[in-house]
Amino acid sequence: MALIPSDESTRVFSKEPSALIGELKSLIREKVGSEKVLAALSGGVDSTVATLIAISALGERVTPVLLDTGFLRENEPQIVKKLFDSISPIPLKILERSEIFFKAVSALDDAESKRIAFRETFYAQLKEEAQKIGARWLLQGTIAPDWIETTGGIKTQHNVLAQLGIRTEERYGFSLLEPLAYLYKDQVRALARALGLPKEFANRQPFPGPGLLIRIPGRVSQEKLELVKKVNTIVEERLSTLSASQYFGAIFDAPERLATRVLKGYENYEFKERVTGVMGDARVYAKMLGVDAPERESLLKHYQKLVAELTSLKSEYTRVCVLISSKNEGKYAIVVRAVKTSDFMTADVALPPFDLLVSLCSHVLKQAIREIYFDVTPKPPATIEYE
Repeated sequence: MALIPSDESTRVFSKEPSALIGELKSLIREKVGSEKVLAALSGGVDSTVATLIAISALGERVTPVLLDTGFLRENEPQIVKKLFDSISPIPLKILERSEIFFKAVSALDDAESKRIAFRETFYAQLKEEAQKIGARWLLQGTIAPDWIETTGGIKTQHNVLAQLGIRTEERYGFSLLEPLAYLYKDQVRALARALGLPKEFANRQPFPGPGLLIRIPGRVSQEKLELVKKVNTIVEERLSTLSASQYFGAIFDAPERLATRVLKGYENYEFKERVTGVMGDARVYAKMLGVDAPERESLLKHYQKLVAELTSLKSEYTRVCVLISSKNEGKYAIVVRAVKTSDFMTADVALPPFDLLVSLCSHVLKQAIREIYFDVTPKPPATIEYE
């Protein structure tokens, strides 16, 4: 069950961050009593804020852990541990489980199946750790968009359980604490600032729970995983000056050129992997279209026209991306995504300067990567991530 009932959400929202922190601490103490809590930390602002509030309320009865799933950013466990230990009186424990997670998802290519397999593996590992330390409670940084999108059928967030009717006490042996479950990202960032978190946490790039797994649409391989790790490092570094809420790269098999064009006047390319989209209030798995023209910079600047044309067709394509650079060799394509949003329920495209994208491509077009695209689809009809 979520910590704060939905009928209390309005009362909680009305408080200033410092007052809200005090109330959340009281609610945690009331709920947990004298029992122990295992805090699942991801390194993002949501789980960090939730964990620090719980530590402030309960002290050493909270054990913070980070599961190294193998799908984290480059050097993420070490970076997060160093940052967290610098602000927390209780050190972070790293649980290295990358082989277990890769084995659980490596034979799957369906997005929903991958998410569910990841979720089951995730909570099986946390169940084992909770039993070791005698913790009855699992604390996590679930926020409102997570369960709204999951219960609404947009996608299955790995950290949404109770809202789907999953009885965690029976299935995993622990109850859930979700102190941020009725807050949105901008509200959580306000709590982070009130807690005095360094900007490395307070303004950290959002990162999905299943991590890079969902930035590898279709079948996962070690080669794709290593490439997308390097690509995400480059994208986050090169686009850090962009006024965007989130930016990243995803890896696909290089698309095929279409003989019959979906969007007239451009070269059209079809990606093999289906990606997540939104039609009405429902999730769809649909095709993604790549386009190219002699004047790529002009094409990118007029991306709204591309999206409008694609939407008007009511076709099976829900995303469109513009080719930025390519070479003759290689078997993979990278699609760069950058969006601006306040609540992550809807999002607009954050368009980088063309020269910045070309510069980024010079760092990415290596090894087995043949092409670089930029996704120009807002949410809706696309989701922010690809699976």
